[in-house]
Amino acid sequence: SSGAAGWAVLPCCIVKESYLDASCSVQLSGDSTRYHVLCGALAHRYRAQLVAEIDQRITNRYVFIAGGVGVNGGDHVVEAIGNDVEVAARRGRLPKLSLS
Repeated sequence: SSGAAGWAVLPCCIVKESYLDASCSVQLSGDSTRYHVLCGALAHRYRAQLVAEIDQRITNRYVFIAGGVGVNGGDHVVEAIGNDVEVAARRGRLPKLSLS
């Protein structure tokens, strides 16, 4: 039997070399832009199933990335995670999220 483990992160300090080839030179002005690009690289590297955001008043590192479950036809897993986040948003615990 193969096991799957779900994962979720709110990345903070992201080392470029962990997610991009050494030949890739990141020359972006602004910490926010660099953070978002590296979050995208992290999500791609680990085949994320959900990328969302939490309220920016909580932290300036507000990108939420999750995945690791339902790898074989697991669209329902993404929907379930999204629904849980949606319920939290309706309760005022998180802002309305835009899933991509």
